[in-house]
Amino acid sequence: IGRLITLVTEFEDFYNIEGFDLKDFFADVRAQLEREIQVSEEQAHFRKAFAFYKDHKGVKVPEIFPFSTEHVTFMEFLKVQKLTDSFVGDPASRRILADRLVTLMTFDALFSKQKTSIFHGDPHAGNIMRIKDDPRDPYKLALLDWGLMGEFPREQRMEMLQLNLAY
Repeated sequence: IGRLITLVTEFEDFYNIEGFDLKDFFADVRAQLEREIQVSEEQAHFRKAFAFYKDHKGVKVPEIFPFSTEHVTFMEFLKVQKLTDSFVGDPASRRILADRLVTLMTFDALFSKQKTSIFHGDPHAGNIMRIKDDPRDPYKLALLDWGLMGEFPREQRMEMLQLNLAY
């Protein structure tokens, strides 16, 4: 980023960016990227998610291998497919997959029997995939990218449900 600032500053006349504080701009970009990429924290989240979902038959969280470092994560390879590319032309199967996804992301987090449940904090199409090679369950979901994760203690879940019922 430092070299990029230098390069762009040299050509600020060409790019017509005089008066724009590139150093502050790129310092902000750098800070945001550093917050997004917390490898050790994400690995800890992966391990919690792996333990949380280990007995869930419809979900797979890749296992983090012990030779991962604070800079690089090594994990189990899963053969996956984007949800939007799954069961094209088969509305009944797509409906089952959608129901599985909604149940996983809401019901399972709220009604877990564990003292503290967890939930995926960044559930977009690149982070939730369908596992393609499970012959026993063609709807099995893979939960990837655990950089953002929330914990949901039983007491908070009960309060939330009571609030919903009161509403």
